[in-house]
Amino acid sequence: MEKCTVELIDYFRVIWKQKILIIVGTLVCIAAGMAMSLGFSTTYRVEVIMRIGKTLSASAASSSLILIDTIANRIKTIPLEYALREGALGYSLSAEKTSADSLIKIVVEGADLGKAKVILREVAEQIIANDSRLTEESIMSYKRLVEKREAYFDGIKNEIAQEMLVLGKMEKVVNVEVAHRDQISLLFLNATQGNMKKRHADIISLQNENFIYQLRINDLVKNQTKMIGEVEGVAVSKNKNRYILKTGLTGLAISILLAFFIEYMGNIRKKEKRGSMS
Repeated sequence: MEKCTVELIDYFRVIWKQKILIIVGTLVCIAAGMAMSLGFSTTYRVEVIMRIGKTLSASAASSSLILIDTIANRIKTIPLEYALREGALGYSLSAEKTSADSLIKIVVEGADLGKAKVILREVAEQIIANDSRLTEESIMSYKRLVEKREAYFDGIKNEIAQEMLVLGKMEKVVNVEVAHRDQISLLFLNATQGNMKKRHADIISLQNENFIYQLRINDLVKNQTKMIGEVEGVAVSKNKNRYILKTGLTGLAISILLAFFIEYMGNIRKKEKRGSMS
């Protein structure tokens, strides 16, 4: 414990002895940081909110609609997939999460406000175009399901029309021969009536399915990927005070190390001088 206390006192003694060097070194670095910070140019940040569209889940045709991609994944992939065009050196692209589950913020930062807005619009349009293709594929899948059921629906209607003709003829025969009803004719009549009821139930089921599919088509069209609002830009200057503080702390650390190095070299010279005298 006493040894640690002595070493700590020695450290403070060296710092106090070289205090002028430490103060001057720190001030020089602070002055250098202030001079460099004067050359900082204004950076502009432009952003736009985008809604991520929906697509058909790959698990089944009747499954619920899902987002084309998760927001967390979009934040990672957008800066990579939508690389900035040539001539955009010095501009950065990023994506940020918002409070809503289906919304994402696309951000471009650079030295020129107008150019940053152009770059951001180009990126947003690329995202919309790529997502629209996926949404259109889902819409076409539902439309094919609707067309398939409509064809089946037309077939059932034709069958019902044919059975209605047969049923009408059978009812006339049975009504004419009330006193001499043929048991087989009655059974056939009942079977035909039962079959028509089943056909009507099938029609109702098909209509319900098509109604659901049409709702999902409308949902896909309504919730396609698009920009929400306008592209907005603000000036964001670099934090000069933080930069100056960093340079000052760096100067302080370097000055302290230099002070200990000078003290160390001084002790070596003293030992060499004592050795030569003895």
